[in-house]
Amino acid sequence: MREVTLSDFEALGAARLRMHVLLEKARGGFGACDVLPNVDSFASRANLDDALADVHSHHILKFCMAGDQERSSWFVARETALFRYRFEHETTTNRDRRAFMREIGFDGDYLSDKAGGPDSSSIRRAVAQAVMSATPIALADSATFPSAIYVVPFELAISLVGTRRVYLGGGNAYVPSDLVVQVACKHFAARLEEDMRDAAAFVRQVRDPRLRRVAASVLEAYPTRPREAVLAHAALRPGDVAAVSKAHFPPCMQTLEGRLASEGHLRYDARNTLVSFLKYAGMSLEDALVYWQRSMERKVPAARFASEYAYNIKYDYGAVGSSRKSFTPKSCHQIIHSAATGDDPHGCPFKRLGADALRSSLLGTGAPVDAVDRVVGLASAKEYGRACSAYFALTRDASKVPDKMREPIVFFNASASLARS
Repeated sequence: MREVTLSDFEALGAARLRMHVLLEKARGGFGACDVLPNVDSFASRANLDDALADVHSHHILKFCMAGDQERSSWFVARETALFRYRFEHETTTNRDRRAFMREIGFDGDYLSDKAGGPDSSSIRRAVAQAVMSATPIALADSATFPSAIYVVPFELAISLVGTRRVYLGGGNAYVPSDLVVQVACKHFAARLEEDMRDAAAFVRQVRDPRLRRVAASVLEAYPTRPREAVLAHAALRPGDVAAVSKAHFPPCMQTLEGRLASEGHLRYDARNTLVSFLKYAGMSLEDALVYWQRSMERKVPAARFASEYAYNIKYDYGAVGSSRKSFTPKSCHQIIHSAATGDDPHGCPFKRLGADALRSSLLGTGAPVDAVDRVVGLASAKEYGRACSAYFALTRDASKVPDKMREPIVFFNASASLARS
């Protein structure tokens, strides 16, 4: 195996990331086991049509992606989709499939079409019946016996069990060869997720600044969501939160900040929602501990704060806990569909407030009546995201409304950018 230099490391990692990004754009986004278009041509365009480069680039990008939950999930989904494509297009016989599955450590036996004996015959007939019962079109007798059957642990075939397409016996699932790709994908994804956890632990121990710089360079092509972008505004300090909230926070986060300021406490879900948002708005862990301790000191003594509240804040920042991962803020979808009830402040105001209360609140800002009616109308029609975008246009520059207001941090970044310009 050839030696991999730092320049090779960067080039191979970037090439694999580029291939996945190209594939994702061509497919329009895909799940863990969706079919991909023209993988070979994309691999060639990324200079990954060499087998050794393919192997090295996989492990290099795994190293670069490890340690961040969202990037890890993205990587697992893309690699699993790539695995499925290759499984379906590069294995034409049962022998090829078995060899392919052995390469990923697949723990399953194989019942060939030549296997004899009463047990084999009865199992094969049971599998055939399971396939037929799940197939709307009756099969001819010549097609009722699968050409090959894979015997796999039950938990790897849950999706097939749910549709009654496999035979169960002795804690195993008996899977016909034409369905085994689904089981193989699940096994591959589970193993890769475990590898990502191991890689994350390894990354935390890496002290070589050169590797960290190269890894950061590789990730420059990663298709970041808005909340993952490196923010250009200044750090958010504890003493500035009230003013920044009034100027740039979306209504949902303004509500949380205002409730914390007035009552000196937030419940668990509301508190976690605001902690993550403030983190991505530029607040460091040290400042977060100061801000929350000061905000809650009327009701929570310093000693109690240190013992009951500080750990959760550190955990959100990835400073403690077994996984040491930094959590991302909640999306608008999560906030809209949260379990906020009654007087809980952590839901979406456009959903939580009635039309009259929302109209009164908006008119209190001095906004024109017709514009207020448009926001209230969208909220009443359950178009909460569009209502938030209309609110942004109402209170800021209508020509600068973000295309996709999917997360509170998008609202904040857009508002802060307008102020800077």
